[in-house]
Amino acid sequence: MRARASKTERFAFGKGGCSPGVCVLGGILIMICLTLCTVRPVEAWTDTLITLQAFEPHIWSPAFDFDSACQEWGPFSAIDLSAEQGDARYFTIDIPQGALTLSFAMYGGTGDADIYVRHGSVPTLTEYDYRPYVWGNDETVEIESPEQGQWHVMVHGYSAFDGVVLDAYSLAESFGFSAIDLSAEQGDARYFMIDIPEGASTLSFEMYGGTGDGDIYVRHGELPTFSDWDYRPYVWGNNETVEIPDPASGTWYVMMDAYQSFDDVTLKLEVGT
Repeated sequence: MRARASKTERFAFGKGGCSPGVCVLGGILIMICLTLCTVRPVEAWTDTLITLQAFEPHIWSPAFDFDSACQEWGPFSAIDLSAEQGDARYFTIDIPQGALTLSFAMYGGTGDADIYVRHGSVPTLTEYDYRPYVWGNDETVEIESPEQGQWHVMVHGYSAFDGVVLDAYSLAESFGFSAIDLSAEQGDARYFMIDIPEGASTLSFEMYGGTGDGDIYVRHGELPTFSDWDYRPYVWGNNETVEIPDPASGTWYVMMDAYQSFDDVTLKLEVGT
């Protein structure tokens, strides 16, 4: 096992620091949650979602003012992450010009995962902008005035990990989040859940890339099924898009069904005001 530079409960970043706290915008906590879970029998769905929502998010308070064009987005959460030692999970976040903060929190589960954050390119074990590098799964990164463009996150298994949560937050005009390298066997599915606040002007989902044939089903208020859904492109391959103007507030659910087994597929969500 490789030698580990001294891991501490907190790490002083060369480009920024992290501090836990409470973040409230106008007395309202605005939440956007992503739930990823393996397929379960229909009768188990409700219990599964209740269990996943029991995770307590990490929330920060920015130490500076923000102008009225920016909105608090988050937490946008990838839940129940797992990987073997040496493997990784990857995410990207699209940040518009003028964003004031970008923050990440990883926590929960078992094992030892490390988060690596980098602007413009996928991080590696030797090339990154931020890396807390502490024992266990409790790591945070907070970036003030993040550069416009794509920020990439690698959740790497220093040892095998399971049941880990990754939260992302931003003070910005809009927010986009992508889950990468998704796969499922034929007849299985992947499920996502997004909570949309009042006043959102756009909500869009885009599935693309990889091999096989996945189909996305989108529904407001309840889990979609093969017979009950609000949006379903239903085309061959993995290139499907759903765009919803003035989406209703509340919970939107997404089912990625494997019409044929699929691998290395990306699901991108964007929401704006």
